[in-house]
Amino acid sequence: MSLLSTPFLALVVSVTIATCIGTVALWNRLSGRGAAKLASRVAAIITCQVAAVVTIAALVNHSFVFFSSWSELAGGGTGAATVGVQALDPGGKVGGFDVGNVSAATARRQGQLIFRWVAGRRSHLGTWAYVYFPPQYFAPANSHERFPVAVWLTGYPGTPGEIVRYLGLIQTMNQRVGHGTARPTVLVVLHPTLAPPRDTECADVPHGPQVETYLAADLPAEVRASYRVSRDRTGWALAGLSTGGFCAVKVAMRHPDAYSAAVSVSGYYHAVLDTTTGSLYGGRATLRNDNDPEWLLSHRPAPPISVLVTYSTDEAATAADTARFLSLARPPMATYRLIVPHGGHNFGVFASEMPAVVDWLAARLVPESSMSVQALPRRR
Repeated sequence: MSLLSTPFLALVVSVTIATCIGTVALWNRLSGRGAAKLASRVAAIITCQVAAVVTIAALVNHSFVFFSSWSELAGGGTGAATVGVQALDPGGKVGGFDVGNVSAATARRQGQLIFRWVAGRRSHLGTWAYVYFPPQYFAPANSHERFPVAVWLTGYPGTPGEIVRYLGLIQTMNQRVGHGTARPTVLVVLHPTLAPPRDTECADVPHGPQVETYLAADLPAEVRASYRVSRDRTGWALAGLSTGGFCAVKVAMRHPDAYSAAVSVSGYYHAVLDTTTGSLYGGRATLRNDNDPEWLLSHRPAPPISVLVTYSTDEAATAADTARFLSLARPPMATYRLIVPHGGHNFGVFASEMPAVVDWLAARLVPESSMSVQALPRRR
């Protein structure tokens, strides 16, 4: 029986109801003194609680498809890459990389990962972000080169460390560069909320946090001022997971002067309002529409950007929303899709998509001058 099937969900709910009814019906028989009677009552209560937790987990998984099969739930293969879980240790390692200053030899060999506060002058917002510089950034021969930038946004809720630890993005990029299918890129990883615990959906909230301004103006300006990176939109991409994917597409569509490409990994394409967001748009339908990628494609000129969308066929709601978004796209916006045959809404599946995503970005991010390691054919 499939983990996502309706019969399985019905079975779990039925078992939970039967367990609770059975406990109530037998409670008088379990009353009385003695260790055996006490143990029986405790066991009955624990069984009801476990059944309730399993039911809630099944309902949540049925809605959000975190795990699509029993083997995936058990940590087995689903066609997705296996991702090792590595927590931040006292030595300052995240995802296998030392965070902070490293020796010049280490930087030239494996790059450098730093964790820094990125302030926004216009939005007056700021956040902690991981910034990764590939080994080629430190090569003397490339000292005058300006590197392309891929900004990665987490889902909601999320932390930038999740992407560094579980997505395998840095390792994948370096491997693909070694294979000649990708080019060295500076990676900036942050969470898109900026006003936790509220889910801002990367909007400029009326009388609230100006998150869109931060992502479209402040972040690129601060990164350009601090590091040797591209000064042109053709060297910048915005990517994200789930809510971060929605943000990436929306912000790139609304600010094609800042980003030339966007990647949405199992994202959605309509402006959400729920208990986590609150009233993001001040009750103004026009403002909500302007933050809705599907509405924008239906009522505004398409922006000159490239968009890659990914999803698993097991994510039925995401697949349907993605199909609707793609059906609305038109030139000069170019759209591409990557479909995973099976899998849930989790890092194992996301990580399996990274080789194709990194190659896709490499074909679209244009450095300001050509490095020898970046001599890649321009692909569509």
